[in-house]
Amino acid sequence: MSAVLGILHGADYLVTHLLLGSFIFYEFVLPVGGVKATEYDIHRSRTFRRLASLALLTSALWMVLSVADMGESWVPSEIWTGMSTTGFGHLWCIRIGVLLAFVITVKRLLTSRGGRGVLLLMVFSLPIFSVSTGHAAAKTDRVLMRESLVLLHSIGVAVWTGGLLQLYGWLGLKPKVESASPEASRAVVTRFSHFAMVSTGVIGFTGLGMAYLGGISLFHPFATTYGALVSGKIALFTLALGGAAVNQFVHLRKWETNRERDFALAIRREVRLEGILILFAFGVAGFLARTSM
Repeated sequence: MSAVLGILHGADYLVTHLLLGSFIFYEFVLPVGGVKATEYDIHRSRTFRRLASLALLTSALWMVLSVADMGESWVPSEIWTGMSTTGFGHLWCIRIGVLLAFVITVKRLLTSRGGRGVLLLMVFSLPIFSVSTGHAAAKTDRVLMRESLVLLHSIGVAVWTGGLLQLYGWLGLKPKVESASPEASRAVVTRFSHFAMVSTGVIGFTGLGMAYLGGISLFHPFATTYGALVSGKIALFTLALGGAAVNQFVHLRKWETNRERDFALAIRREVRLEGILILFAFGVAGFLARTSM
């Protein structure tokens, strides 16, 4: 059961962060490529709805299975009691309600700036529910500092991973859109690289802070299971940064108008590598939620 919950939590963590990061990419990164670049916007509503629907499913399953595991009972009435009488159940029911509202209203609200602002608030609220029911909230000391670090860490992860997903998809489509200028790819990749550098900096800083507050020894990081898992996440994060560095300091500097397709393919190759490593990192993060500090 512990393995199932770890995988499920990792999946839920992944899709909710992809949703938030994808929204940020569409709103603040893609427009720099110009009007033609946003032809990819035809996929926006469908992408958001699919990610939110998947997050709705994983969140509901995670809540039900977690309550059943904590109460050591699979009787529906007892599961309902656990959901309706605990802070964990209340917060996750609200989170599920937010996701449901997002799925229902996303297509209509995307048509206006004010509506997109409402959707942005919805997706930004999702990490808060996880933070409020995780390790940071369970501790009695320096709770505000712990929760702030976890929340900033989550936002940084979302900006990077969700942006990578959408950048990969857009670069695959963009060469097929003949009316889009070659400069659009460079502009979008450059803008995203700025977001990525800030977000990875936040991830690194907050990750170290969370590890310190979690009691992980710098000289004996593998002394506990929790420390070993955190060390594994750090290793995967460092490797993924290698792919990001190649894009930033190699491919971007070699960009030429007449080599548009080669540029897009090279960027997508490194993004694919980053994505694989990040996927494993999310798996490790899922098991961290089930591991005692």
